[in-house]
Amino acid sequence: AAAGAIGPLAALVRDGDALGKANAAVVLSNLSTGNAANTAAIVAAGAIGPLAALVRDGDAQGKANAAVALANLSIGNAANTAAIVAAGAIGPLAALVRDGDAQGKANAAFALANLSTGNAANTAAIAAAGAIGPLAVLVRDGDAQGKADAAHALANLSSGDAAHKAVIVAAGAIVPLAALVRDGDAQGKADAAHALANLSSGDAAHKAVIVAAGAIVPLAALVRDGDALGKANAAVALANLSTGNAANKAAIAAAGAIGPLAALVRDGDAQGKANAAFALANLSTGNAANTAAIVAAGAIGPLAALVRDGDAQGKADAAHALANLSSGNAANTAAIAAAGAIGPLAALVRDGDARG
Repeated sequence: AAAGAIGPLAALVRDGDALGKANAAVVLSNLSTGNAANTAAIVAAGAIGPLAALVRDGDAQGKANAAVALANLSIGNAANTAAIVAAGAIGPLAALVRDGDAQGKANAAFALANLSTGNAANTAAIAAAGAIGPLAVLVRDGDAQGKADAAHALANLSSGDAAHKAVIVAAGAIVPLAALVRDGDAQGKADAAHALANLSSGDAAHKAVIVAAGAIVPLAALVRDGDALGKANAAVALANLSTGNAANKAAIAAAGAIGPLAALVRDGDAQGKANAAFALANLSTGNAANTAAIVAAGAIGPLAALVRDGDAQGKADAAHALANLSSGNAANTAAIAAAGAIGPLAALVRDGDARG
């Protein structure tokens, strides 16, 4: 029944009155949610162009419904993503983040986040469409879903792009992102931590702004209390903030992050374990007090296990941490050997990637 309805619904998005367009768009959105066959049928029915036009020209409800339909169609689908961009959707979506109602802003941010995932050309087009400023405002002023989706989009836009990072920081996004780590829902916290992790990577000035915004304590709390994605993202943010910065290392330790990071190496998912090991490696570099605290938190056993059983990133980060913990410290060296790390470390030297 759903398959038979898709063609008429696509036509209604194209040719209906305002209410018909809006209602058809939300039905298509619902049909596409988590359903690859329906998603393919919607695209085959020619719905992407009319949905993009509805984001541009519809009433408030139509714009919002069309944006979420495009967001769903683009999830994990490169061909659909390309078709949405080819249909000219980026500019109207950026405008909707700026000018829409709460639902429209959130849905447009969701769509832009999906379109920018792992796609440098789309990321550049989204930035060129002027979306960064409105996304920063949405992190500050949106509802819970809007804040989270805007943070997700900013995380994608800041991934490995120094120019976009500079625009995001200049747009005033860091303070709202830090507040979202502290006060957001689970998704908002995780997405904001991801954005802060990207913004802090390799940029001392951005790190200083993030620390001044009070992000360290909420990030430490997120490692302790967040869901799996939140813990992992907070751990990599703390790792980046601590890289080559003695004051930040001390502040992270003072915020109580070392115990939760050690627990995350032991109990996290693969990404969480690896990111926590990365953070512990950075915190222990050239810092005897942090090294002692990491050992006291029981991290050696989980780090040794991660060298043995982790994925490539986890093994490498755990080995880095153990190298720092053992440097010039006979007691730690003995503890690492007693934890059974020597065999896995030898295997990693033999079989690991270049980093390991």
